[in-house]
Formats: sequence, C-alpha cells, structure tokens
Amino acid sequence: MTCLCCGAAVTPLDAALTKKFVNRGSQTYYCIGCLAKKFAVSRALLIEKAREFQRAGCALFAGLQL
Repeated sequence: MTCLCCGAAVTPLDAALTKKFVNRGSQTYYCIGCLAKKFAVSRALLIEKAREFQRAGCALFAGLQL
C-alpha cells in the first residue's frame, strides 16, 4: 500500500489512523505525515492519539507497536 497523497509506503499504524480519522471503510490510506498535514496537527499528536485508542481497546490499534 502507498499513501494517497505522497506515494510513501503505508504502515499498519498509518492505515489504522486513516481508518479512525478519515473513514473506517477506507481502501486508500495516508501516511502519518500526510495525515498530520491534512488535519493540521503534529505527527506526535497522532501517535499519542493512537496510544490512547490502543489503551481504550480500539480494535484498529490492537497489536500495533507504538
């Protein structure tokens, strides 16, 4: 998979964040950098949110190394 915006390789974290913030049924994904730009936030904030989602038991983030 590659980022819809820049063409970079998409990681499982990128895919999970895209599904959480853009569309749960998404078949196209953004890398974390492009997702941060899209929402005008930092990469660090997105990583922290992913940790929060993981601690809350969100299935999209289960098993990811954060």
